[in-house]
Amino acid sequence: MSFSARICASFFSFLIILSLFASEALAETSGGISGTVTAADSGEALSDRSVYLYRFDGGFVSWANTDPNGNFQFNDLAAGPYYLRVWGEDYIDEVYSGVECVDQCDVTAGTAVMVTAGEVSTGIDFVLRRGGVISGTVTMADTGNALSDRFVTVYDAHGNQVWSFANTDIDGEFQLVGLPSGSYYVQVHGRDYIDQVYSGVECAKYWCDVTEGKAVAVIAGESVAGIDFTLDRGGSISGVVKALDTGLPLGGHSIKIYAEGEESVVAHEFSAQDDGSYAVMGLPAGDYFVVAEGAGDYIGQYFGGPLCVGWCSRPSGTLVTIVKGQDSAGIDLLLTKGGMIRGVVSSAEGGAPVVNARVSVGDVAGGSVWTNSQGEYQIGGLVTGDYYVQVSTNGHGGMAYGDVPCPSVDCDLSQASTVEVVQGQIVDGINITMAPTGSIAGTLRDQATGLGLGYQLVEAYSWDGRPAGDAWTNERGAYHIDGLLPGAYFVAGPVNSDYIRTIHGGPECLGPWRCMLVLATAVEVLPDQDTTGIDLVSRKGGEISGVVTDADSGTPLSNVYIEAYGGAYSGNAYTDGQGGYRISGLPPGTYTILAHDGRTHSRQAYGDYPCDGCNIELLDDTGISVTTGQSISGIDFALNAKQVPDTGISGRVIAGDTGRPLKGIHIGIRDPDGMGVASAVTDGEGRYRAALPPGDYYVEVHPKEYVAEHYDGAPCPNHFCDTVDGTLVTVAAGQLVTNIDFSLTKGGMISGTVTAIDGKYLGKSVYVKVVDLDGWYVASSSIDAMGSYRIVGLPAGNYFVSAIYFSSAPVPPLYTGKVYKGEDCVPGCFNVVKGTPVRVAEGASVAGIDFTLHRAGAISGTVRAADTGATVAHARVEVYDGDSELLLSGVANAQGEYRLGGLPTGRYYVKVVPVVKRQNGHVYSAPLPEAVDYMATLFGDLPCVNLCDVTRGVAVSVTMGETTSNVDVALSRGDGIAGKVITGETGVGVPYVLLSVFDSAGTWVGFQAWTDANGDYRVRGLSPGRYYLLALGADKEDNQLFDRLPCSSEECVITDGTAVEVVRGRDTTGIDFVLGGVVEEQPIDAVPADSGGGLIGWQLLVLMLCWMLYARAACLRRDRAW
Repeated sequence: MSFSARICASFFSFLIILSLFASEALAETSGGISGTVTAADSGEALSDRSVYLYRFDGGFVSWANTDPNGNFQFNDLAAGPYYLRVWGEDYIDEVYSGVECVDQCDVTAGTAVMVTAGEVSTGIDFVLRRGGVISGTVTMADTGNALSDRFVTVYDAHGNQVWSFANTDIDGEFQLVGLPSGSYYVQVHGRDYIDQVYSGVECAKYWCDVTEGKAVAVIAGESVAGIDFTLDRGGSISGVVKALDTGLPLGGHSIKIYAEGEESVVAHEFSAQDDGSYAVMGLPAGDYFVVAEGAGDYIGQYFGGPLCVGWCSRPSGTLVTIVKGQDSAGIDLLLTKGGMIRGVVSSAEGGAPVVNARVSVGDVAGGSVWTNSQGEYQIGGLVTGDYYVQVSTNGHGGMAYGDVPCPSVDCDLSQASTVEVVQGQIVDGINITMAPTGSIAGTLRDQATGLGLGYQLVEAYSWDGRPAGDAWTNERGAYHIDGLLPGAYFVAGPVNSDYIRTIHGGPECLGPWRCMLVLATAVEVLPDQDTTGIDLVSRKGGEISGVVTDADSGTPLSNVYIEAYGGAYSGNAYTDGQGGYRISGLPPGTYTILAHDGRTHSRQAYGDYPCDGCNIELLDDTGISVTTGQSISGIDFALNAKQVPDTGISGRVIAGDTGRPLKGIHIGIRDPDGMGVASAVTDGEGRYRAALPPGDYYVEVHPKEYVAEHYDGAPCPNHFCDTVDGTLVTVAAGQLVTNIDFSLTKGGMISGTVTAIDGKYLGKSVYVKVVDLDGWYVASSSIDAMGSYRIVGLPAGNYFVSAIYFSSAPVPPLYTGKVYKGEDCVPGCFNVVKGTPVRVAEGASVAGIDFTLHRAGAISGTVRAADTGATVAHARVEVYDGDSELLLSGVANAQGEYRLGGLPTGRYYVKVVPVVKRQNGHVYSAPLPEAVDYMATLFGDLPCVNLCDVTRGVAVSVTMGETTSNVDVALSRGDGIAGKVITGETGVGVPYVLLSVFDSAGTWVGFQAWTDANGDYRVRGLSPGRYYLLALGADKEDNQLFDRLPCSSEECVITDGTAVEVVRGRDTTGIDFVLGGVVEEQPIDAVPADSGGGLIGWQLLVLMLCWMLYARAACLRRDRAW
């Protein structure tokens, strides 16, 4: 069975299993839904059509088939809202009511059907339009005979698979039915023949870009015939998977095939047979790597190569040559038995076993399993190394081995214990007791009516904005989020709703996912307690809807991305099968509506404004004004199809040493400003062609084992060719510029191994980086499971090479990095020019560039309040070297404890910054209220105001392999500045204004405060002294220094403002701002070049913040220079 066929079969099996669970869960209820399915063209009943039922959150509930009269009915349903979808087969799928579906559409975009206990909701009828049909035949290229039982799939214009598929019959014929109007790509999965996309494009078994094929235009209700395929018989690879220690066959291991020079899977046999045998068929001629992934007790293995750990994403080993129509047999894979971790997960309440808890190891070499009915787990197939073990489960929070609470999935493991594993051995007794948890409960209500909002999602976030739990409101608007570990949380909702999202104790959110936790009130959760009364009030947002069609044909366009941009806020949606869209939950305001369909149609702003690359801030006259609860329809688009120009650039790429054409080489094309505008890939003859409009272009080539270069002949500084250089190529109207050829120089290679001094596994935690003598990046490579690496395509020259040990948060680094024949370094190895350069001659290979990484040192301690001795949670801890370079940073946990690793032997300085800002996804967080009252402090308890000299603190000595503990820091309380920001036109407080603070010399201290919903702010944690405040308004023209001095010009001088004096022991209040409307423009003196008082530095900072917090265009408003 082909891959896609298995997916479909598995999906329907999954639906059946889910329906059995759903029936059991809902057996005590008595509501129902009934309706009919008929044809729009004839009115006749449509029998044997599958109707699917979903909960209010989109979760699958059950399914039913229509009877001969087109009727269906669902019984035993719990009271509440449901969504329905019908699979129309030869008719177009539809979500009730009237929303046509092309593929896996969002059922919640339809109309919910309300079920009441004891009643049946009748008249839930579907009237389906007849879909378009694509038909053709599949035959053998060698004999012309029909190919039966071959799976045929169809994809929309974006390459998304559509829920329509077919198997060829005995005559090789197929029909794809139920298609809405549009353009489609068709693929045949040939099994032992080579997969193909219409027309004639051979395709990898596992994945291919179907949009490289020829699109088929379909009109609903009509047929397109003659979409025929002629397939070549492929080659095959077969063998047996065995255990290296016993020689016995091993079943259940996935087999992956990689083409030489590629890092994406071209074929995937999901499971070897019970006798260990496997066969991967239908491969094009070529050379391939073969790998068996690890499973159970055994580690994965490349054929003729190293162990394969984790996802086996870096092909290696001995190549297997495939000839069309022939089998390469005897490709046996011998797997090594790995180590194992075993233990029991139990509850804090009585020690009862925790069932179905997810246990994972914190390394790519591990994986995850689920506990059994006794709470037991075991994870095998582990290479020698150190592992973190983490448990998560609904209702029990999360824990890491070492009794470290994990309030969210990616919790900080710096305080956790590692488990040492040796291949072939079992580590038993790694038991984890889940911490007691609490819960948050409250009600979500409509602001206008006071009524509860039922069936809405409410979420809880940990202190730093990470998702920690969620719950749906019941019919009365009540919610209950359980399984929360003790600590502080923020609560926001509703999510993906017609109502505007709000956060507890704070203002409305800036967007569907943009909540400012800095302005919210944290909710304290205690063990075994229910924190109640955490209520939310939301108002109904505005709604914008419309239809998107093709400008020439009027055909509805599906899957077009629609964005409503309103500055700080944006909402979005995708069009359905009829081109319709709806964006709801919009706060009052004016929105620019954009339609994006990058592959087939040009981007457009509402009002028929072309907007490919446009600055939407210049489209003020296209805005749609929305008020609370208002619904605006008819915001339609007619998009112009992208025209592929006849003009462009073509050429050929060959190897300079042999003249051999080079296939699969990436060609990049940039405009004169260096922006990428097009790309191409060479074919088997080394030829490429890129369609381009008239203009001037730079052309560059990105080979792998050859030196990257610009046209004509200028070498690139690195593999990315990220500079503008070479000779411009001019393309005139109607002209195809030919012979833009490349003859590439064979690149040099650096290779070697990276090992840990203790012999433990490093794997994907290490990569090797090459930089030039000025420290500029040139190339890099990860290491395989045996520590080997190779970096190819290097121009002749001298290079510094370093082994970088990195550890993605939240796993702390265990080893140092290393510069070749140089110093040990922190995991990033930022200063690599202190080592010994490696000389690479043209086309030469330099082997033996080996590294041994040492076990890293660490610093640990506790952050406390100087006045009370109480611990201070979630402060930022920074580690500096003797040159005041920031090396590492982390965050203290809820108990004020921290541990920072990855340090070589040396002397370091520690700084604690109590103000923590973090962006996690689209949720913007802030420190808890008690943290920001303190001043930044160096170890040695010296206040560190602004950009202080960190070497004034007490140095901390670190030895590799050891932890220097008790590096405790006591924070002194600072003072504050408070005030209000109002608009000059109405005197109303302005929310979301950023107040930035500068010292007496005009040096930026840090962005310290936002205004709340009433326009009030308070900057805290300041030491006594003189400060200047800058309010950053929504428009650049509103930027203002205290006291009422406009600061919209690049020539603004911070110290021209009025200084604010902060004294010990009290807040300085009444520092108010009036933005817009009443402040007259005042002349601003230019800043002398050497005065140091200009805004260049902080303008860059503000721009970065702006881009982080808002859509980029919000930072590039009309007339703005930044």
